[in-house]
Amino acid sequence: MSRRGRKTDRRNDPSSLIEEARKRIVDGGESKRSVASALGILESTLRKYLKTDTPATKLGRYDSIFTKEMEDELYEYIKKLTVCTNGITTRKLRVLSYEFAKKNGIPHRFNKDTKMAGK
Repeated sequence: MSRRGRKTDRRNDPSSLIEEARKRIVDGGESKRSVASALGILESTLRKYLKTDTPATKLGRYDSIFTKEMEDELYEYIKKLTVCTNGITTRKLRVLSYEFAKKNGIPHRFNKDTKMAGK
């Protein structure tokens, strides 16, 4: 079991805190610097969140291939398949993900030679 702890405080700002800051700046007329220091947020982070409409939720490098609805649809299909058979291997799951993306015309970065998703 890994004991690696998080080294940075990046992306630990709750969205409710950001919304409170947005209200204080827009409605209350307070400065960004004073709101940031009062709430304990870096001013640059606050400016970044205020520049966009909603706070970013992405941590990784790549974008998701499937939307949440597509993931749910694929999940339900895999659940049905698992009930009907003795389960599903990870290799078969990767092939199903590739075929699902191909069938729905979703642009993807999956391996076209092996026709599988993932590594």
